[in-house]
Amino acid sequence: MKALILKLIALFFKREPKPEPIKKVAICVGHSRLNDAGAKSVGGVSEWEFNNAVAIFLNEKLKERGIASEVVNDYPFRTYRKAMAWVRERTWVFDAVIELHFNSFSNSAAKGFEYLYCAGSENGERLAQSFIDQHSATIPGQIDRGAKPISTGERGNLFLIKTKPPAVICEPFFGSNPTEWVLFDGNQEQLAELYADALRNYFAT
Repeated sequence: MKALILKLIALFFKREPKPEPIKKVAICVGHSRLNDAGAKSVGGVSEWEFNNAVAIFLNEKLKERGIASEVVNDYPFRTYRKAMAWVRERTWVFDAVIELHFNSFSNSAAKGFEYLYCAGSENGERLAQSFIDQHSATIPGQIDRGAKPISTGERGNLFLIKTKPPAVICEPFFGSNPTEWVLFDGNQEQLAELYADALRNYFAT
């Protein structure tokens, strides 16, 4: 009887290990402000239009990898500063935040991919490098412009610097470069796959 009681006590106080919390990613679509669609590619497709499709695919790809996500594609403000303040408030509960863009430049020869993060953020740098590594492995022939730290006053700083979770701005190609546009036009699902793998690898380390 005593042995039975001891077994019952042991079972009662046995604690099951808590499951690991599911990681959450905010997928922000750049240029989601009112009357702002961003740059246009040489094919006439805007940044917002291209990346909104990427975001929808990415949302599904992350679910397949056991990562929760939410697409944020409507910033209810006209000014950049107010929109970024709203995004920061909206995304503080996530484990990582990314904003989707593509580059554009007056010289159509500009090319390559880069991922921007907040200068001084170790996790932000690690997240950006995860994107760089996955991009390099997936599209080895494209120019690697690197993971770039952004400081106060530089392009993208309002999104990167005050966002609580690690944050990265994705610039996977130049829409102003005809060769790169041909490479990515219509391939939003493949780009989303690249992003999903980069995020999975980041959370795994």
